[in-house]
Amino acid sequence: MAVLLTLGGVVFNGFEVPESIAMGGEQVLVVHKLPGGARVIDAMGADHRDIAWSGRFRGGNAEARARLLDGYRIGGQQYLLRWSTYRYQVIVQSFEANFQQPFEIPYSIRCTVVSDESAPVLTGIPAIDELIGSDLAAALGLSDSLGVAQVAGAIATVQQAVNSVNSIKDAPTSSATQISSSIAAAQQLVGATITSTAGAVSAAPSIAAGGNPSSMAGSLAAQANGMGQLAQLYNLSSTLTRMGKNMTQ
Repeated sequence: MAVLLTLGGVVFNGFEVPESIAMGGEQVLVVHKLPGGARVIDAMGADHRDIAWSGRFRGGNAEARARLLDGYRIGGQQYLLRWSTYRYQVIVQSFEANFQQPFEIPYSIRCTVVSDESAPVLTGIPAIDELIGSDLAAALGLSDSLGVAQVAGAIATVQQAVNSVNSIKDAPTSSATQISSSIAAAQQLVGATITSTAGAVSAAPSIAAGGNPSSMAGSLAAQANGMGQLAQLYNLSSTLTRMGKNMTQ
C-alpha cells in the first residue's frame, strides 16, 4: 500500500505499512415487522467496524517503536489515524507484538473508531501550505520542549526556509528544493539524536538489590527522562517525515 499511513505521531514506513487496510462497517437498523409481512425500518446511523492491520518493525528502532504503539494502547487516548483521503479519530483497542529480535518485531494493531473525519476531507483537502504550516508549528513546539540546541537549530532552519516563500504551492523549484533539503537535514539530525539517546538509556546502570538508594534513584530519574525525550524525538521524527513526504506529493 504505497500511501502515507500515520497514527498519532507515528509515521509507518517500509515493512511497517500493510498491503491493505479493511474498512467500512454497518448501518444500524431497527426493523419493525408488521402484520401481513410489511416492515418499517429505521436507520439509526453508521456503525464503523474496527480498523486493523499488521506489519513488521525492522531496524535499530524497532523495539522503541513497538513500545511507543503499546503506550498508545495503555494510555487509551484518542489519536488521528489517516491514510490517503481517510481520517478517523480512534482509540487503540489492541496491540500485539511478536518479539523475535530487537531489530525484528512483527506486530498487529486494532483501532476502534470514535469518529469519521473523512467526509470533510473529501470536500476540502488541506493545501500544501496548510499541511506544512501545521506540522512546522508542531515541530517547533516539540523542539522547544526537548531543549536540545542542535535540534532546535535544525528546526529553525526549516522555519526560515518555509518563511522565505509566500506560498509553497507557487514556490519556484529552487525554493521548494531548499525547504525539502532543510527538512531532510533536520530528520537526519533527529535520527542521530534518537540513536544517541536510546544508547544512553540502555547504558544506564541497572537497579539491583542492596545498591545505593541515592544512585538507584538517580539512575531511575535519568532513564525516565531519557524515555520521555525519546517519545518526543520519535514524534518529531514522524512529523518531519510527514513534512518531507507532503513536499513530494
